[in-house]
Amino acid sequence: RRGRRGSRQPEPLPAAPGARLKTAPSAADVVGVIAETSTWRAVGGWVPAVPEPDGRAAVVLVAGDRDTLAAATEQGADPLGDLGRAWADTDAGVLGWSTAGQTTGDGPTDVGLVVLTLRFDTVGVRTASTSITESGTARRAGRRLAEGLAAPDLRVVLVVADGLGVNGSSLASGLADVLPDVPVIGVLAGDGHRYASTWTFDGGRAAAGAIVAVGLCGDALELHQGVSAGWHPVGP
Repeated sequence: RRGRRGSRQPEPLPAAPGARLKTAPSAADVVGVIAETSTWRAVGGWVPAVPEPDGRAAVVLVAGDRDTLAAATEQGADPLGDLGRAWADTDAGVLGWSTAGQTTGDGPTDVGLVVLTLRFDTVGVRTASTSITESGTARRAGRRLAEGLAAPDLRVVLVVADGLGVNGSSLASGLADVLPDVPVIGVLAGDGHRYASTWTFDGGRAAAGAIVAVGLCGDALELHQGVSAGWHPVGP
């Protein structure tokens, strides 16, 4: 309880004989995670260089607009291919999707690809993928993904799906049928203001209709979330 101004603050109680005082965790006690961002644009390419594996478990998230991939093809570049080849022989979870805008360290943009690489010291990564064509319905697709990710120490699922051909509510219901107590974070791919075509990416190729999921496992993993709402002034 905070004392009044000028009043004497209580002295800390002495520790009991043989007791150990709890101290702040050391660096060795903290679960290690490193987050890195890279961007690819038609002018300049990768800045910084495409992220590469270093032996740790990792999740690679890539988001970008459809026009960027078209521009890359015109100039003979293959940024998603660069990313897929870099992580091809690893157990990393690679998730990509088309957007209506993405965010970099410099703020929001609707141009280019943005990659967030998360590297973990004590977290395991599992992956699964399917499509509506393979599964028949979105709910069956969710169940199929969940069955592929299920593990005793599964803590959270990340999933991305085609934004036009997948019913997100049904997909979430299918995941919950198999994993009722596991939080799910999901994305339906976008297409700017057009909504004519969307793509998702699992490290192989960008394709329409695909659904990709990554599970993060480990007793040391803690999940927190925050929500903000309200109006903010824009402009002068």
